[in-house]
Amino acid sequence: MEVFNAANISEDVLAWNSELAMSLVVIDVFLGLYIIFGVFGNVMIIYIYNTRLSIKIDDRIFILALAAVDIVVCVTGPAFSLTRNILPVAFYGNVVCKTLWFFTKAMNAVSVELVLVIGVERYLKICRPFGVQMNSKAKMIILVASVIICFVGHTPIFFFYGQIPVINISRNITGHRCGRIHDEHESSLSDTGYLYLLVIFVLAVGTLGLIVLLYVMIGRRIYKRIKRRAKSSPSKSSEPDPASEAISTTTTENDTNSSREVNSVRKSNLPSNASIQKGGHSKRRRTSSVSIKNWREKHRYSLMFLLIAGICVVMYIPTLIVNLAVNLDSVYFWNYTSPHLRQLYLYFFQVYIVNHVVNPFIYGYFDSAFRTEVKQILCKR
Repeated sequence: MEVFNAANISEDVLAWNSELAMSLVVIDVFLGLYIIFGVFGNVMIIYIYNTRLSIKIDDRIFILALAAVDIVVCVTGPAFSLTRNILPVAFYGNVVCKTLWFFTKAMNAVSVELVLVIGVERYLKICRPFGVQMNSKAKMIILVASVIICFVGHTPIFFFYGQIPVINISRNITGHRCGRIHDEHESSLSDTGYLYLLVIFVLAVGTLGLIVLLYVMIGRRIYKRIKRRAKSSPSKSSEPDPASEAISTTTTENDTNSSREVNSVRKSNLPSNASIQKGGHSKRRRTSSVSIKNWREKHRYSLMFLLIAGICVVMYIPTLIVNLAVNLDSVYFWNYTSPHLRQLYLYFFQVYIVNHVVNPFIYGYFDSAFRTEVKQILCKR
């Protein structure tokens, strides 16, 4: 029956589908850009960090794992969303629909869980440096376990998502889309589906909350260390004065001509009282800024992952809210929601993909070595 319907879609349904698809073209453009920039950027991360930079394996494991997951999400997520946007009411294929929903949602969960695991690892390293730490073996085990847990935990999707009918009330025609099952003849399944959706929502919010908590503690610890270092550096500065260095170096020579040069150097290099005071202030400012810069460099991976976690939380919140508050697969949504509002809802539902696209830009901002390698590769081309 399913094959028959797919081969005999009425012209009215195709016309309705075409109208809806055209109203979603702007979102499709964004999805195409997500695929291009997301795949290219994360491939560059894997290539550069794995072959061109000398980084400890402990730091490299999570970087490569996160980039690999982001590549998969940047392909499957936008591609699936594009398919549903192009065939909003003309999607036929129940098994394909269920499989795509399952894989897409499971990979999204793996990505978020990976950010949480990275947060735990950074917390142990920054806030509990003398406690138990994750070694390479533990990280690999946790990565595999996270993938298994996310995939097993999302198996109920096969019962709650699939090919569903969508009625056009004004034209008295019925299309089909790939979405959440809500047929009125299956009210018990629909109730169970909403319960499952609520459980997933609570788990997702709890995971994002843990991510925020971990990185807030990490950020506070790094900030306190930078602030403490900046305050203590001026008073404990052991940097030699360039003038005294020049004098001491020159006075090691033992001929009379060098002695006259020493006197000349002393007169020219010794500052006045006013300049000493100004120089002292500027020196303290320079020392403070250098100290902060050094600490930022030392904690660049923690700061980098902190920003990644922040963007992850910000990008997933709209998706969770829309998914819970609006039924994007209902008859009401496709009949009575205005085109602009419908487009806005769908955009926010898919905006989580941005989280997987921006990571290469974050690496480029915090890691100068990565940025340099990218420039060299692009310039060669």
